[in-house]
Amino acid sequence: MNGRNKLYGLLAIVLSALVFFGGAVYGTYNPVSFPSAITLDNIAANNISVHITGAVANDGVFELPAASRLEDILQMAGVLDNADLSDINLSQFLEDGKKIEIPFTESDAAKDNKTNKFININTASHEELDSLPGIGKVKADSIINYRENNGPFKKPADIMKVSGIGEATYEKLKDMICVD
Repeated sequence: MNGRNKLYGLLAIVLSALVFFGGAVYGTYNPVSFPSAITLDNIAANNISVHITGAVANDGVFELPAASRLEDILQMAGVLDNADLSDINLSQFLEDGKKIEIPFTESDAAKDNKTNKFININTASHEELDSLPGIGKVKADSIINYRENNGPFKKPADIMKVSGIGEATYEKLKDMICVD
C-alpha cells in the first residue's frame, strides 16, 4: 500500500496545482466591459481649448488634456524673451474656453514711452521701434525701410502695410504709437 499512498499523494499535488493555476488564470480574465474604457470620444471629451495671446511666439487656441497647467500651454506656444512671467502662477490649472494674456516686460524705451505717451513711427529710432510689443529687430528694420521708400505713415494703422505686421501685432501696439 505504500505505492498506492505515493500515487494518491502525487495525484493530490497535481490536482492542487491545477486548481491553483486554474484559479489564477480565471482571476485575471475579466469579461466585464467598463464604461470608463478609453475611446477616441472620451479622449476628445477630456481635452480643453485655451486661447493664449501676448508675449508668446504662437498665439492662438490650443487643445490640451483637461488636467493641463499654464506651464504646459506656454511650452506649446513658446515664450518670448520679453515676456514678464514674474506675477504669473505657472502651476495654475487651465480651464476650458479661457483666454490668457501673457504680459510683456517693460523695457527702458517703453518706460520712457509712458512719460512721452507715444512713439512716433515716422521718426522713431530702430531702438524705439524694437521696444514696441511684437516688434523686434527685423520688423523695426522693415518699418524704417518702408517709411524711407514710401514716405511717412499717414495714420498709426498704416503700420500694417509693412510686411510682417498684421492686425494682431497692431492691436498690441496701437495705444503706444502715433504719427505726426
